Amino acid sequence: MEAFSPGSGQGHEVYVAHDGRAAVDTAQMFHPQVVLLDIGLPKMDRYEVAKRLREWPEMRIELVYSWRKTTSGSTRDARRAGM
Repeated sequence: MEAFSPGSGQGHEVYVAHDGRAAVDTAQMFHPQVVLLDIGLPKMDRYEVAKRLREWPEMRIELVYSWRKTTSGSTRDARRAGM
């Protein structure tokens, strides 16, 4: 995990996780307002990350992810994950 401040003076903190498991762990520690998910996360895909984050009632976040419909299953998986 990496942490940095964009220096905008707005008081935002940014945390970067390089795989899906780290993303879930980081979100659990810091309770972000927004999560950006990459298409191809290693160790846990974006659908599972989104699903796990949505399972926590105290997590009130906006998920932002890149989307490319590749199969009918991808649409179904996204809906199951709350995307």
